[in-house]
Amino acid sequence: MAFSFRHSALCGSLLLSAITACSPSNGDADFQRRKEHESTIHKRERLVHNARVLIKKTQLPMRNELLKLLGQTASVEVTHHQGKLFVKFLEQNLRGRMEHLLGVAFVTSEQMELLPLGHQSMAQYSPTLHTMIMREVTNVSEEWEAVSFTHELLHAERTLSKHAAVDHCEEEAAVREIEGQLLRALSSEEYPDLVEQMTSYAAPEDIAYPDFDRVFGRPFSEEERVLRDSMIHIQVLFAKERQRKTSKVPVSARLAKVYCDVEQAMIKESTRHRAK
Repeated sequence: MAFSFRHSALCGSLLLSAITACSPSNGDADFQRRKEHESTIHKRERLVHNARVLIKKTQLPMRNELLKLLGQTASVEVTHHQGKLFVKFLEQNLRGRMEHLLGVAFVTSEQMELLPLGHQSMAQYSPTLHTMIMREVTNVSEEWEAVSFTHELLHAERTLSKHAAVDHCEEEAAVREIEGQLLRALSSEEYPDLVEQMTSYAAPEDIAYPDFDRVFGRPFSEEERVLRDSMIHIQVLFAKERQRKTSKVPVSARLAKVYCDVEQAMIKESTRHRAK
């Protein structure tokens, strides 16, 4: 989920180290380090491929811009020191070209905890570093990992094209609306009807979602189910808000308010989790 660094007090805690390739060392440690880097590069290539496949299934107006961004990604390494995260390129041939590339980093859950709503987040985009930060996961399928990645890619594209909203909730609501097209591309033809049906419930967040498995297939894990259901839940709340015809407030502002309410609930849950 995108809880943008633009509106976070932690923005300054993500710093860029010198843009240098990893210095080689001798022996087995050097071999293991190279293998780890190659693994990270492979993960980035796989993620970019899956995101490209997903985007090509959509009719997004910014589809070409997103695909172009995917062609400009580079693997970066994230390290942790004194409560801060540092990144640097892994590929020596890319040294000095960071301003032209979108970094992709994979971090542990512990490192993700340092970011805004890190407990809740699977992916975040840092405009400061122009880097996509992905949490290392083994219990979420490649398809849903690609959805989370593409969500953050939308923030990156909107930031670069200067279309990103200044207000955090307005920006997130705008991207969540686009995310609905990603969900439709990932689902069966029944998805729009399912969302429409769920708008008739007074509290859709309280009901079980057995029909989601029919539309999207069974989730790989409980974490994937929560990720999937929360995305659909927001789409249902947005659909319910659009059905209101009496309000004179612009739809975009109303959807931003809906999203803010959802985010505040997530913050409370995250705070409760951290207090345990």
